[in-house]
Amino acid sequence: MNDNVKKTTAYRHNVQTMHASFFCAYTVLHAKDIAMAVSFFVVLVISALLNLQGLISITILSIIILSESTRKRLRQFTD
Repeated sequence: MNDNVKKTTAYRHNVQTMHASFFCAYTVLHAKDIAMAVSFFVVLVISALLNLQGLISITILSIIILSESTRKRLRQFTD
């Protein structure tokens, strides 16, 4: 295997591990309800199983974050 391919593959795995670690830490620190925490971990597991790129995982997680924060804001206004 070419050295450049090895370096690129190692870099990709490091970046994906960093993203997963960041979002796991974010979940632990900021999840207010169990549904949000479970949704984060489910998306991380699915992206790992499907071997998705880090950008796609971040996009999916960002959509979840935005939908959860919007849902919480709407709940505050209705209460």
